[in-house]
Amino acid sequence: MSKEELNKYIALLKDDDPSARYWAALYLEGAPDKAAVPALIDVFSSEDAELKGAAAKALGSIGPDARDAVPILAEAAKSKDAWVSKCAEYALGKIKGR
Repeated sequence: MSKEELNKYIALLKDDDPSARYWAALYLEGAPDKAAVPALIDVFSSEDAELKGAAAKALGSIGPDARDAVPILAEAAKSKDAWVSKCAEYALGKIKGR
């Protein structure tokens, strides 16, 4: 993926449209790049459980290069929302090489 395309999807994570944010996170899962880690971490300030799950999965797809996300994912793994907690657990496993 080009730097320009990556930046476009990173920017979409902050779009006003919840659907655009969600699809941007899904796209970043399929095209993992460590440059997206800070923006994906920022997603966890959202109340949108589906978006948090998608961001966690994107972080997991980046793997060990997303280690800066471990603290926020560890917190998300404690979520009462099953989707968020399971996605966070998955991502933690991928980042830690399990």
